[in-house]
Parts: sequence; C-alpha cells; structure tokens
Amino acid sequence: MTPNQKIEICKRTREYAQKSLLKVLQEILDNNLKPSEAEIRDMWIFELRKNNAIFKDGWYSPPPHGIGILIGTDEDGERSRLNYKSLRSKEIWPQEDVQLNTENGIIYAYASPTDKETGIIGDFGITVYFGNKKEIIDHIALCYQIVQQVFAYVEPGLTFAEIAKYMKGLITSHELNNEIECKTSPSPADDVGHTIPFIMDDMTEQESEILKRESHDEIKKMISEKRIFVRSSEDQIVKNGMAFTIEPRPRAVNNPKIPMVSFHSICAIHEKGEKELITNFDKIFDLVRMKYIR
Repeated sequence: MTPNQKIEICKRTREYAQKSLLKVLQEILDNNLKPSEAEIRDMWIFELRKNNAIFKDGWYSPPPHGIGILIGTDEDGERSRLNYKSLRSKEIWPQEDVQLNTENGIIYAYASPTDKETGIIGDFGITVYFGNKKEIIDHIALCYQIVQQVFAYVEPGLTFAEIAKYMKGLITSHELNNEIECKTSPSPADDVGHTIPFIMDDMTEQESEILKRESHDEIKKMISEKRIFVRSSEDQIVKNGMAFTIEPRPRAVNNPKIPMVSFHSICAIHEKGEKELITNFDKIFDLVRMKYIR
C-alpha cells in the first residue's frame, strides 16, 4: 500500500468522526436538547459504531472510549473545563452533570477512531462556540488562523524542531501561550503535534500480529509508542509520504476570561510533495453559525 493510499485511509477515518459529530449536533439543535458531556459522548459513540471499518473504541484512551467532550460557557472564565491539561485526567472525562447551553455554550469535542485493517488513526478535535461575544469569536478565529499559518510554513526538508519553534514564536507573538500536558511524552509542554503512525513506514510483522489480535490495550499502546512528536528537540525531517497532526491549544495570556481553544488538524505530505491540510470542520462551522471563522 502506498503512502498516498494510507493518507486517504487517514482522511476517511477522520471523516467518520466529523460526520457522526455533525449528526449529533444537528439532533441537539433540531430538538432543543441540553445534553450533558456524557450524553454527547454516548450519542457520538452510537453513531461511530455504525461504521464497521473502525474499532468500536478510539485508540486514545483514557478518556473512556477514546472520546473527550468538554463543555463550558462564555461566562466561565478561568474555571472553564475547556482549560484542561490532559484529556486523560479522570476529572476531565465526560461528566453527567455538565450540560450544554446552546445560547452561549462552548464545546471541545475529540475522537480518536482507528482503521481496523491498517491501524491508521484519524484523530479529530474541534472547538464549537454557540455564543456571540466578540473577544471569544476573535480568539477562536485567531487560533484557527495559527493552524493555517503553521501549515503554510511546513515544507519537505524542514525538521519537526523548526516547525515547533515557528509555532511557538507565532503563538507568543499574539500574546498567547500553549499549555500542553502529555502523559506519554518526556517534554509535554513542547509538543504541538505528532506523526500519524504507519503512513510513512509499514507495520512490522509483530505490529501486524498485534492489530490482528484486536486487543484494544495492545493496539493503543502500539500506536502511542509509534508516534514521533513535533517538538523543539526532534530532528525528524518532513518527508514526502508522511502525515502529522497540528494541534496547538492557545490561551490568551492577558485575558483569563477567554477559554483555551483547539482545532486538531492533520498535515499530509503526499508522495510528490503536495501538501494538504485535513480539517473537516466547515460543515460543523456552518451548522453552529461559526461562518466567521471561514
């Protein structure tokens, strides 16, 4: 299987997450629901599990089922649940008593679907805002712009260290900081993305056997350990036929009322060097009246 074919699997797997979340959000809005974090997670899982091409749970677990849902409002300030360190922490798992307000609510939704045949992941994460506060709208638009600027900077031949340093400079120039915690990384505050395993390199025989056994714990450990992180100490070179995530989580240094925002995107470098930014966000932006971000 060629890298381009594997990139298409990554795109398709990510699209499953986007389409199923879009359906959940449409149901919430059509029926004026006020679901909890846990209820949105369960609705999303139900839709995802209709697809037999992916494992029933995501690879990034905990949180349970490989799904993160965090709900806040534009009034929460520093205590907002969106200002999290890691989705793995138990207190950040989807809660039964935190409900969505579609007047001024904010959701961060993340899923980590995994293709059964190849083990290729299609992680998807998006911040959705239902309100109209200008300072929050401006911050959300800026955070998405940063993702696009980093993508524009990427080219084959650059190192991951150069990309990480560029992103850090960009974030700092806007008086933002990037609060990251990664339980599996020795330098988490420095991580701004990671490779999509098994696109650049084929699976080993041992890895193929792990995938065939369909043991969730073994598969998620294999994927986690296979990643190469985009960080300032990493000399991995951007090559044709690879893909990696771009996932900054900027917060406003001088305004604690503005919550952390994340748009978990994927940069794919095709075999002939063409770049592609994989987002799948536009239909959700349109549904929740976030057209300003486009």
